Amino acid sequence: MTVVVSGGRNVGVGRPRAGWPLRGLEYEQDHYPRSGVWDEQFSFSHSYTHIYKSQPWIFVLANKLARGIGRLPLKSYSLDLDTGERDRLRRHPLPILLSRPYPRGSRFRLVEHTIGSLAVFGNALWWKYRPSPGRAPVELWPLDWRRIVIRTGDTAPVEHFEYWASGGKVVMLPDDVVHFQFWSPEGITGTSPLEPLRSTLAIETAGREYAAASFRNAIRPSGALVSERGLNDTQKKELRKQIEATHSGTANAFRMMLLTGGLTWQTFSHTAEEGQTVEQRKLNQIEACAVYDIPPPLVAILDNATFSNITEQAKILYRDTFGPWLGLVEDTLGAQLLWGEPEFGESFCEFDLGEVLRADIDVRGTAYERMRSVRTPNEMRDLENLPRIDDPGADTIYVPLNYEGVGLEPQPTAPEQPAPARVPADRRQ
Repeated sequence: MTVVVSGGRNVGVGRPRAGWPLRGLEYEQDHYPRSGVWDEQFSFSHSYTHIYKSQPWIFVLANKLARGIGRLPLKSYSLDLDTGERDRLRRHPLPILLSRPYPRGSRFRLVEHTIGSLAVFGNALWWKYRPSPGRAPVELWPLDWRRIVIRTGDTAPVEHFEYWASGGKVVMLPDDVVHFQFWSPEGITGTSPLEPLRSTLAIETAGREYAAASFRNAIRPSGALVSERGLNDTQKKELRKQIEATHSGTANAFRMMLLTGGLTWQTFSHTAEEGQTVEQRKLNQIEACAVYDIPPPLVAILDNATFSNITEQAKILYRDTFGPWLGLVEDTLGAQLLWGEPEFGESFCEFDLGEVLRADIDVRGTAYERMRSVRTPNEMRDLENLPRIDDPGADTIYVPLNYEGVGLEPQPTAPEQPAPARVPADRRQ
């Protein structure tokens, strides 16, 4: 079954859309193998979804981005092209659409899904529901990127998008979707951040399996039992069975071993490779942080953390790490959601970092004192979520009297008044 979604109607079925746009398609938990990492050297083959679920540091880093950006307010503004002034939109279709993108949906879930999909797949897709052809969208549905296929066109880079499931496929035209993607040399699809971590993830998996095996067996591969006489196969099996029964498993770890029959224990030294297992896993964590551009101390890797640099790195996270992600989302919304929609007019969206970067009250007070020449008292009260003051003085910018404009004539000052003459005490009445 093929369903074509365009202009708010399922053309292939011939009935209006009601509720979930992909209704009627059976959703399977299995995912397509095309979205995955495979490394021949380590025989490491997993889908991106499995990596996200099974690799703790990928889980942590992707969630750090998705939830950190999801909590940021996404505000809408109108722009005056003549003056460059902008005004906050509140009771307008655009902020209402972003705050309630789909039934029972929220702005946080929409942004979290978008950033999470970008962090895992390098792509994210929204489907735009229009109540009628030519109308602005009134719902935005985030879709599962694992089930998206892009078909290239003859006159345009993308002819349409296909959503695949066991019950058929849904065809969506480019004007009815918002496609977020990272740059990729392959063209119309973005590259997953997990791709450059192929070998890193394979080594991390091998290290975790090695650690799990050591705990599971509870016999350190650091020594051997040496017999003064030869043992046949039956005796070897019986001896191994007794040792495993006595010392195998975490509950039997470090129990005393009693050797008889000429058996002695010979200790092996660890190799240099085994001695570096922990350090190698730390290096894997650092490489994953580098790919996602997240300072390690902010995801509980505290080897080089200090009290002072933690605060600065938290600012770096929002300023430098989140910055490109926010720019990608904002520009994509402007190009694929707002542009060409008369209902939205000359509007744009912008994430507000001020709420999460607010310092303590003393630092904010000092900053507001310095901003009196560029912000009005009512604007600063708005930053503190305080009500406006209905007074002309609250909408005025204040500057010190000793400020003078460059190249301007100095303002005349009032002449000093002579001090009153002192009257002798004996002549005072």
